[in-house]
Amino acid sequence: MSTVAERNTQSLRIGRAHPWRIPVLVAAVVIAGLAARSPITAVGPLGDRIGNAYGLSPTAIGALTTVTMVVFMLCSPFSTTLGRRWGIEIAIVAGFALSAVGVGLRTYPAAWALYAGTVLLAAGLCLPNVLLPMVIRRDFPGSVGTMTAVYTSMMTVGGALGSWTALPLTRLWGWHAGLAGIGVVAVLAALAWAPFEREHHRPGPDDQPTGRSWRRALGWQVSLFFGMQSLLFYSSVAWLVPILVSKGLTTGSAATLLSLFTLIGLLPAMLVPPLASRATDQVAVAAGIGALQILGALGIVLLTGPALVVAVLVTGIGLGAGMPLGFAFFGLRTRDGHSAGDLAGMAQCVGYGVAALGPVVMGLLHQWTGDWGLAPWFLVLVGGGTLALGMLSGRRRLL
Repeated sequence: MSTVAERNTQSLRIGRAHPWRIPVLVAAVVIAGLAARSPITAVGPLGDRIGNAYGLSPTAIGALTTVTMVVFMLCSPFSTTLGRRWGIEIAIVAGFALSAVGVGLRTYPAAWALYAGTVLLAAGLCLPNVLLPMVIRRDFPGSVGTMTAVYTSMMTVGGALGSWTALPLTRLWGWHAGLAGIGVVAVLAALAWAPFEREHHRPGPDDQPTGRSWRRALGWQVSLFFGMQSLLFYSSVAWLVPILVSKGLTTGSAATLLSLFTLIGLLPAMLVPPLASRATDQVAVAAGIGALQILGALGIVLLTGPALVVAVLVTGIGLGAGMPLGFAFFGLRTRDGHSAGDLAGMAQCVGYGVAALGPVVMGLLHQWTGDWGLAPWFLVLVGGGTLALGMLSGRRRLL
């Protein structure tokens, strides 16, 4: 069995033998980040149209996002196994190809296809979600923070791209095209990773989970912090547009603001991982992120007009900083790649399980009250969870 050092040395030899490899790999990571969220965020702006077409309630539409989170939760523990069996690069290509098939299936004119396609695209995206951090650790051992920032910032751009393109495509060719158009990014991601298939890397023993994180309070704190970020993101993707419409914005303006909500997180997504890795601890950073999320969510509840726009953007900045910090904790709170893989697997399983509750809870609150007055308070509670769990996770400790 090869050690981590031997695999890093092997990757460096491959890079020297093929000068094109590292630039192409960076480009592949960028495209993978763009494809990681865009098929999911395309649903939010089209929720009313989809519901009207199939006679689905707001809760049923919110369940589309919940289904995605449940699939992420269930599939995350098996992604490393598939990477070990097939090879990491082959598994990543297969994942993006499966997600493209799922995006296509969602356009079939039947409600069952909408949900079945969502299951397929989520199962496909789960593979790169789990395996890409391994690639970054393996091939960029001296630039893990920087490459993590590149990947998470492209996730931010991809999320904005999905919500921003959905309505223009719908106006041109109908809401099925609004859902399907973003599938092009998944196809491009599969093609971008295809040249690396022949390398056929498999995780070594240092990448295998031990289960230690599940037995430590720190493992749960980091996992639940990651869950709060996923909960805020996917709840916002599912319901922010109708919430904003209820406060006086047009559907087009609300969809544009959802894109800005996602896109404004690009700068903090680039800055937080390298800055956090240089700090003694991350308590102050996490507290600031939690405060931004609480203030922004309160503004969404209480404000209207231009002040509401500012509140949405403040929340987006807080989320744009919080999600990369969640990814950074996988390395900052562990001693080695062995422990980091263990924590990352737990965090994605637990975190996406927590995130699955958000869209359904907000949909039920809306259905129960008949308006959007109460449901946004749920986002304030999530911000409070970010503050508390972030400060606990940010203390200088190791698993």
